[in-house]
Amino acid sequence: MDGSNGNRRATRRSLLVGAAGGAAGFAALQSLPWQHAPARPPAGKGAADWINAVSEFSADNTGRTDSTTMIQAALASVPPSGGTVYLPAGKYLISSPLVVARSGTSVTGAGQGATVLQASPSLVRAAAIAVTGANEVRLSDLAITGANPGYSSNPATDGIRLINSKHATVQDCYLAYLNGYAVGVVSDSASSSGSLWSRLVNVHVYDCAQGARILGNSASSYNVGTVVDSCIFEQIGGGDALLIEDAHDVLVSNLEAWNLSSSRGSSIHVKGACGAVQMSNIDVGGLTGTTPQRQATVLIESGPNGTPGGISINGGIIECGTPGLSVSAGKQITVSGIQFFKNANHGLTVSGTADILVTGCYFSHNGYTAAADNFDAAITASAGAVRIESCKFSTPAGSGSGQVACAINANPQTYVQQCWFTGASAFGGGGGRPKLARNNPGFNPVGHVTSPSIPASGTSLTNPFGQDCTVCVTGGTVSAVSIGGAATGLKGGAFRLPWNQTITLAYSRAPAWTWFCE
Repeated sequence: MDGSNGNRRATRRSLLVGAAGGAAGFAALQSLPWQHAPARPPAGKGAADWINAVSEFSADNTGRTDSTTMIQAALASVPPSGGTVYLPAGKYLISSPLVVARSGTSVTGAGQGATVLQASPSLVRAAAIAVTGANEVRLSDLAITGANPGYSSNPATDGIRLINSKHATVQDCYLAYLNGYAVGVVSDSASSSGSLWSRLVNVHVYDCAQGARILGNSASSYNVGTVVDSCIFEQIGGGDALLIEDAHDVLVSNLEAWNLSSSRGSSIHVKGACGAVQMSNIDVGGLTGTTPQRQATVLIESGPNGTPGGISINGGIIECGTPGLSVSAGKQITVSGIQFFKNANHGLTVSGTADILVTGCYFSHNGYTAAADNFDAAITASAGAVRIESCKFSTPAGSGSGQVACAINANPQTYVQQCWFTGASAFGGGGGRPKLARNNPGFNPVGHVTSPSIPASGTSLTNPFGQDCTVCVTGGTVSAVSIGGAATGLKGGAFRLPWNQTITLAYSRAPAWTWFCE
């Protein structure tokens, strides 16, 4: 989702804008090169458990008349042992939710570009497909769209809503123009098992108000156990592309998600009592570098039910946000192998009480809004530890596009080790210094520094520089030099003083000293 790929964005957008709404839009959607599901029952399926909604229940796949009653009747005919309701290629108008109430039910189309369920304007504050309390449900090879192109031109409704439904799968589905969540995996307050072990696989969401929501509850100890794999949530305009709220055990892999610059949400939002949320291979951000998201591309924050913990983001790119990644609360958060690219103000912000490790990341072209207080990483956390290790900071300093005041605005919660600064200076430029900065090419060693005043005889002084130093003690009448409370047996010379360690001089006449930081 590099800002340089604007042509790719425009091409994809121009293709899909005309892909739904009206006969021409439906024809365009069908013309896309989708994989089509077989029209006949697969091996092992017979007449009793393979139900054709058109041939057996007269559902209208021409899009001229409402098919809600016919499809619902087909769903009601699924035997207790389970079965498949098959929707042949075509467009089906639905005016009220299609309710899946029987466990073991599959709803299968002829392909996400071939079978289209179109929600009528009368479908308000509901879901096109609602699954409540039914387990082992599978929805596949379907498209669900609003009646009109553009989510805001349709009434508030969701695409698919799974409530307290275990082992549910949504696979190879396309959802567009829905003025709500495209997909919701929800555990309500009455369920102790919730919507455990759901899967969203190859789900494509386009131009909806929100993308996917994964929501747990206290009755199930926030255990949701959901997998989101190989999904695309793009041009989200009214909220979050992926919201993970009060949910434990969520695995996200191979995700592309981006929000419009006018969106009130984030591409990924982790909120509240979340735990064991693992994300890998993500490509998330705004449309292009010149039109960033108005909020953080990735947001991690507390909620009414608690604070996130055990969150991992590994591999990918976070771009075009304001900022890229914002962490305002949480513990045991790990961010590794991420490129923070072309975010409007900061690549990363950490505030509030947060415990986070950032390792092996690359920061470039951040801060292009050219404000004086832009940084690759802005750390203002009041508690916790922010450890930045083995990262490269290449955004230059200055007032032009892709430039920052300095690489890191650090504070006493910040530890910076083994980082490489090839752009702006590491610290300064309006930013604070870390508690520790050690072994950073481009910053350490810094050599001679202004030496602190020699304290009174027998008074300890803690290394104030946040990095390892060598202290050369000369002259005076010194009887003892101690490092970290341990006597060296020497009265002068060069002494290595590690970060956060003390030096104590006992003397009758004060010596001189000179400090060199490494």
